[in-house]
Amino acid sequence: MHFKFETALFEPVACTPARIGYIREWLFTPLARFASFEEMNTWLVPTRFRELAARKHPVTPDRSIQDCFAQEQLTLRGIPASFDGYVEHMVRVSGFTYVPTWTGFVYVAFVIATYAWYIVGWRVSRTAHAGFVLDALEQPLHERWPL
Repeated sequence: MHFKFETALFEPVACTPARIGYIREWLFTPLARFASFEEMNTWLVPTRFRELAARKHPVTPDRSIQDCFAQEQLTLRGIPASFDGYVEHMVRVSGFTYVPTWTGFVYVAFVIATYAWYIVGWRVSRTAHAGFVLDALEQPLHERWPL
């Protein structure tokens, strides 16, 4: 008994030797673990600078990325205040639009949490009035999404 398969389970491109090597490296390379951000930065900075010194800059291929960065670093201004890039500021964006349907228009108001790109409040109405927009703005408060 012979079987003939018309389709493959995987695309043939997915099984190239280069991709298999990449997946093998991704699966079996141990993750670096650190007790603090300072310890991580102590390891990370020299490691990444070695990688950047080996890579050519895409715009100026006769120079490395590290050389271009060293030149640009001289023109950068320092930040006088303390900066913590890991602080999350909850910011909401609201929108109001209409959707054409077979029977007319439906108006939609929505609120998006920008840090998560997640819709945290929305309301739909057949008429455009301020009440349903305010309801959409209040929905995150009632569903444990504090402003």
